Amino acid sequence: MLKKLFLPSLVLVPLLFLYPYGQVQAEKPLPKTTSVQPVPEDAVSRSRFSSATEYLRFRDQGSALTMSVPLINGPFYIYRLKGGITLFVNDKFLNGDVPLRLAALLTHMPAPAGKAQTSAEPFKDDADRTILSYQTSPLMRNVKILSNETLKQNGSPARRLTMSVFTHERDTIVEILWIGDSSGAWLVQFDCNADDTNTVDLLPRLLSSVSVGEDTEK
Repeated sequence: MLKKLFLPSLVLVPLLFLYPYGQVQAEKPLPKTTSVQPVPEDAVSRSRFSSATEYLRFRDQGSALTMSVPLINGPFYIYRLKGGITLFVNDKFLNGDVPLRLAALLTHMPAPAGKAQTSAEPFKDDADRTILSYQTSPLMRNVKILSNETLKQNGSPARRLTMSVFTHERDTIVEILWIGDSSGAWLVQFDCNADDTNTVDLLPRLLSSVSVGEDTEK
């Protein structure tokens, strides 16, 4: 599972808690409609760009998520779980030429036919289960909830959860955004060192850049 990438246990804990029976099917080629693509600068408001970030589009099963991320120093690996859930994972980011201790997980969870994600209410249960998974994990200590709120983001129902956690002998900030669209829901998660204040301050801006919608590219 996830053999091509070392993904920190901090990211895996809520994922395995929410989808304990999921199995990665990395051997089968994924369709061309599941991909990560750079977004041309002229296609995005210049005010949303900075020299320290780039804009990417994550495409999967008719849905597309667009967001700003720190400069990447390696590809996002893509995995498909049973049930149609798709993972995009990366822990190779740069601040200039300096590697960041930052891990990213994006998860696309398609909805059953005819059941669009039109409300943020189900995300409260997702947030509650995620909090419980951290609080009960033997790898986590000192779990603190910094924020846990429902919001409307770029026209889509969403929920944002921010936690601080002590794990692997360091304090870590965990930022998670759930956001819905007509095809289901996406989860975006970043984990970084709490003492890296520049990255901690950057994460809310990255999450606020997230927008989802129909994938119009064929």
